Amino acid sequence: MGRATHRLYRSEPALHLLDTNSAGFEWVDCNDNLTSTISLLRKSETPKDTILVVCNFTPITRVAYRVGVPEGGYWRELLNSDAHAYGGTGVGNLGGVNAEAEQATAVLIR
Repeated sequence: MGRATHRLYRSEPALHLLDTNSAGFEWVDCNDNLTSTISLLRKSETPKDTILVVCNFTPITRVAYRVGVPEGGYWRELLNSDAHAYGGTGVGNLGGVNAEAEQATAVLIR
């Protein structure tokens, strides 16, 4: 996974351009202690580069887990640490998910 994460870090401006600037980071949810998950946004100078990071710190697969996002539309899955290639179960988001229009925009994570 080291090479994949390094390649992703270098290729995605939101993961490195604003590392030393608080504008490059925003919590989505850092208080979901019931499911041991956190979610955050990484940003660059261009809003379209925004990346949603969701971390599940348990071996339990979260089905229909909802996460708030700032923009509607398709959110492509860039890296899934639960993929077979990394020794995981292979559960993923089939390449990405569409944000559903509700009072606040949200994506549904498998």
